[in-house]
Amino acid sequence: MAEIPLVYGEKIRIYTHCTNSKERLHIRTLCDFFNDVAEQHTRLEGVDVPMLNRQGLTWMLRRIHIRIPDMPRKEEEVWLRTWCSGVDGLFVNRDYEMSVGDVVRAHAHSEWMLIDVEKRRPSRPTPFMLEEAARCTQPAWAYDSLFDKAERRGRITLPDEPPFTVGSFKARFDDIDFNGHVTQASYVQWMMDGLPFEFMKTHTLREIDVLYEKEIPPSAAVEVRCGKEMEATWGGEPSDGFVRLSHWVLNEGAQLHCVARSVWRKD
Repeated sequence: MAEIPLVYGEKIRIYTHCTNSKERLHIRTLCDFFNDVAEQHTRLEGVDVPMLNRQGLTWMLRRIHIRIPDMPRKEEEVWLRTWCSGVDGLFVNRDYEMSVGDVVRAHAHSEWMLIDVEKRRPSRPTPFMLEEAARCTQPAWAYDSLFDKAERRGRITLPDEPPFTVGSFKARFDDIDFNGHVTQASYVQWMMDGLPFEFMKTHTLREIDVLYEKEIPPSAAVEVRCGKEMEATWGGEPSDGFVRLSHWVLNEGAQLHCVARSVWRKD
């Protein structure tokens, strides 16, 4: 029996339909690529969703933190890699990177929970998952979260009056994932879609840290709010030209589904 690769990778081309008017890869497509390569790796490991479903389990994403030194461009060929980077309590960590040649152009760290489908409660990682995590020597991407420790544990404070509402959306059929709820990439896309056109035209996303609080079911109506927090630094560079935003995704009852913080650089 062939040994399961500790790091799984695929080479892909960035086609025109994957890019925006700046000829840069869409952030939603980057998230979709991360999901695709993780699916292939977990299939080889025997812990993909169909396999887990037969055991009454599934995966649920709790957090993803993406940093983008230089978003890949149209017609570039990129290597997309992923690996299990450890287990921390109930969380199984998975990291990703997208590179052109030897240069890493985007990378991410994510935290997944194993869920008991019937009870809808977290389940502890299996012995096999612990073994696979211990086998991998590829380090996790290490950088500070845009959330503090208490926030990462679920203590999110929703401002009484967020600065402004950027859009209202409805969960479409194409937004629904293998669990029957909105896929994580759709949350990120809604955050982008609500931002002013002029802002998107003059700024480039460098980093986004997303915490998923509550699932969104099919056909649900959601509201996306956004506020400017502060001038921000990124990668040790001066704060000039950097802006940090906060994003909230809520349902009609103002219940929080997702919160994110993002860092942008003025072009």
